[in-house]
Amino acid sequence: MSDDARQASMQNNSAIAQSVVEHERRVAMNVDASASECASLNALIASIDAAARQPQPAFEQDRLKDQRRRARDRQFALRCG
Repeated sequence: MSDDARQASMQNNSAIAQSVVEHERRVAMNVDASASECASLNALIASIDAAARQPQPAFEQDRLKDQRRRARDRQFALRCG
């Protein structure tokens, strides 16, 4: 392999390795964000459940039910465990 071909191959390999590292970093950030959002959703659902156990007018109970449904849908979409 000539020096020019070897240099071009090394640059190409370096660029590929850098793009793989960047992709892995983005994936790791998304996993951390999902875990954080899952914890927040768990806390939100717990507070909604606590509020729903208190005497509330019917419209407030309906609002809480809708809010809880949206939070559970988001949990499902994130595949929270």
